[in-house]
Amino acid sequence: AAAAAPPAAPTDEGKAGRTATAKFAYDAGGDDELSLAKGERLTILKDAEDEGWYECMDKNGNKGLAPNTHVEPGEPPAGGAAAAAPPAAPTDEGKAGRTATAKFAYDAGGDDELSLAKGERLTILKDAEDEGWYECMDKNGNKGLAPNTHVEPGEPPAGGAAAAAPP
Repeated sequence: AAAAAPPAAPTDEGKAGRTATAKFAYDAGGDDELSLAKGERLTILKDAEDEGWYECMDKNGNKGLAPNTHVEPGEPPAGGAAAAAPPAAPTDEGKAGRTATAKFAYDAGGDDELSLAKGERLTILKDAEDEGWYECMDKNGNKGLAPNTHVEPGEPPAGGAAAAAPP
């Protein structure tokens, strides 16, 4: 019984297993589509049969079609091209237990993610294995992944320069 299509044969334009980043949020318009959160890391499984779409998988294993206008193949830009800005303090990258503030609200896209309220205080536990994410803990002890585009490491500004150490 041959139900599913054979495995995708990678081509130059549709290499299977390519990493990608969602450039924009996208709400799935059907059961065969994948909703995207801006900055979300994806795997492009193959170019879809319909032109203008990729078959993608998110980090939770959900699969579906995503418009190629919303998906940027490759690693996220490090220099701040047309995508999200890099973390503000690259020298703090690997430090555990850093305080941080949510720059924007964020709705968790999976059980391993943490929803954020704008201005919420967080603790960055570590840089996540997936580039572009922090493993964070909120004030209630909930832990999960948060996109680094939505998290500002350090103390919130108090009318001027941020303090490097607490008083």
